[in-house]
Amino acid sequence: MSKLFPGEGLLKDACKHDHHNKASWLIKHGVDPECGRTDVMRRTKDESPLIKASKSGAQRVIETLLKSKVELKQVDWHHDRNALHWACKRGHYGTCIYLVKLGMNQCSLDREKITPLMFAAWWGHTKITKFLLSGPSSKQINRHSEKHGWNALIGAVHHCQLECIKLLLASGADPNELDAYGRPALLHSSDARVAKLLLDAGAVCEMTARGKNILHLASERDDPATVEVVIENIMLKRKDPKILQSMVYELDGVTGRSPIAIAKVKGHKKVLTVLRSTCFHVYSTLSH
Repeated sequence: MSKLFPGEGLLKDACKHDHHNKASWLIKHGVDPECGRTDVMRRTKDESPLIKASKSGAQRVIETLLKSKVELKQVDWHHDRNALHWACKRGHYGTCIYLVKLGMNQCSLDREKITPLMFAAWWGHTKITKFLLSGPSSKQINRHSEKHGWNALIGAVHHCQLECIKLLLASGADPNELDAYGRPALLHSSDARVAKLLLDAGAVCEMTARGKNILHLASERDDPATVEVVIENIMLKRKDPKILQSMVYELDGVTGRSPIAIAKVKGHKKVLTVLRSTCFHVYSTLSH
């Protein structure tokens, strides 16, 4: 890392902790507001004052830096993330609106092709997610990043961000998009409420990854609520017991076990009871 000139460490600290008066005083007395970021001879690999201020949501500090001709569209050295990326990831709603009004690109990509919307949705920042979906971000709602091939919805489901999931689905997010490993959002779900939202939005419950469907995964984690949600979707909404029969007896690609066998081996009695009852009901339905 390049050596900081006098006062630059203090300026970065002021930006990090949202000390506006201190930052203004330091810049007024000659401290480089870029802290060597644009100096070819000593270009620092540390975060610039603007990036630190964006991380902390220090809007007044950002305003002061921009008045000092700091480059708004600069990115950090580690991830190629700009000020808007960091404000969205950290949940600074006011700072996000301010940066967008200044003209920052809502669809900008970092090194892993992650957008501000993805950060907001993955980290559960509902107000920011709603704000971004009201603009250009909505047109790229199904865009995939290079981080596991996740899009905004898959990441939000993985982290169980319920309110953001609702917003994304209402804005047209496709629940059947696949990540880099062939998994749709439903196979990232670990909560029955999330599974229901996805199924109601048109998620295909029989989709698999590595030979495992949603019933395999629910059996592994002892999640009878999700099992019941899937059963309800197939029997009452899709009205196709053959699909359910196929899923219940399907062997996964790792252990060669069905959902019932997994529940039995792991001693998950509630899941086992629901699945056995389902098998009896399906058998009775198909027999007639």
